[in-house]
Amino acid sequence: MEAELRALGFDVLTGIGTTGVVGVLRNGDGPTVLLRADMDALPVAEQTGLEYASNTLGNDQDGNEVPVMHACGHDMHVTCLIGAARHLSQDRGSWSGTLEILFQPAEEL
Repeated sequence: MEAELRALGFDVLTGIGTTGVVGVLRNGDGPTVLLRADMDALPVAEQTGLEYASNTLGNDQDGNEVPVMHACGHDMHVTCLIGAARHLSQDRGSWSGTLEILFQPAEEL
């Protein structure tokens, strides 16, 4: 997300909540608007049997290795948010103000 936001002209902050990313796009005077997507995987073993099923391991908050997957749509949340960032960065004539894009990790915690 960092590279994608930079390519769109956003100023980028990383390390938010450990792995979060914030992009800031200033476009003249006006309100500041924050758009947010949660982007973490959950400690769930995927059992779909699909060829693209997650077999990734991660660490839980106690440091235990656990299976992880995007079980509740976080991959779609990220996709929608980067789509909004792309659209708004390319259509700056239709709005003014400051746009903040937040990719938030671990909102369940």
